[in-house]
Amino acid sequence: MGFSVNETTCIFVDTPLALERMLGRLQHAPAIAVDTESDSLYVYFEKICLVQLSIPGVDYLVDPLRVDITPLGVLFASRDHEKVFHAASYDILCLKRDYGFTFANIFDTMIAARILGWKHLGLAAILEERFGVCVDKRLQRYNWGLRPLPAAALEYARLDTHYLLPLRELQVRELKTRGKWAEAQRAFVREACIEPVVKRFDTEGFWRIPGAWQLDPTGQAILRELYILRDSLAREMDWPPFKVISNAAMVQLAADRPSNRSALEHVQGLSRRVRQRYADRLLEAITRGQRASMSSPPHTR
Repeated sequence: MGFSVNETTCIFVDTPLALERMLGRLQHAPAIAVDTESDSLYVYFEKICLVQLSIPGVDYLVDPLRVDITPLGVLFASRDHEKVFHAASYDILCLKRDYGFTFANIFDTMIAARILGWKHLGLAAILEERFGVCVDKRLQRYNWGLRPLPAAALEYARLDTHYLLPLRELQVRELKTRGKWAEAQRAFVREACIEPVVKRFDTEGFWRIPGAWQLDPTGQAILRELYILRDSLAREMDWPPFKVISNAAMVQLAADRPSNRSALEHVQGLSRRVRQRYADRLLEAITRGQRASMSSPPHTR
């Protein structure tokens, strides 16, 4: 059962011709393993940076930054091809958000593991336990938006789908033996129907920052202004907000209320780049907060 990585061809798909050839082969596969990699830890406007698809004998790594992957939509919507994911929700949401794809006939190995009561739900732990495969976890937070992608990153991404089809075989047998197949099928149908939510910035989200409730009303008003400013800067820089200014640095700014550039030097977690480029906007936000009247906090923390 299953297939070895060494006995499987790995094909990098970054041209329309390569995509066409891949789709021609996938058309004849009853089940296709699928995964995606995104750059959410490195940008504000997240996007899919790699799509992995595996069938027995071939692992495909598709570069959506180089080739239009909209032709994959027919495959994902097809009821004649089962798409096998691990923790499908995130992948499905991203693919729907970026490409408007629809999904039918999916199998989620994480949902199956949960229904079966398996001890481990994470793919790396399951692969080690069931197949003796050790995944290099150092690449879990890799920036998939970088090009070219190094061989180690491609090998890591390949493993995310390579074993999903033999894992599915194990789980299908166990689900049917234990009378849980129908339950799993219902869960898969529900998951295929999830829809992405438009990302909207909540100006009151600062209340969820650790330390916000310990500030006095003026400090809370300053924190709110800094929180709004951080989101604005993150959009301009296309950085994740936490990389622009940390939560801890914003709380410190709200508590200490520096009034000049030199005072910003003593704020831990405030990068030199942000201090140098955006010092005036930070100081203006602090001033606005000091002048603002704080709205009532939410009823629950």
